[in-house]
Amino acid sequence: MSKQIEKNNWDAKLLDAGDGSGDLILVLPPELVQKVGCNVGDKFEIDCDEKDGRIWFKKK
Repeated sequence: MSKQIEKNNWDAKLLDAGDGSGDLILVLPPELVQKVGCNVGDKFEIDCDEKDGRIWFKKK
């Protein structure tokens, strides 16, 4: 589903939440979660490039 394409870049798919809301779920690969030291409840700043669809996450 997700794969590392470069040292600090990952390719991932969004999943439909399945509840009719139109929300999407981004499942982060365990390797990435471990690499950035994510924990349940962490907060992130998210930015998106509307031209090519890239998304950036920055841990707060």
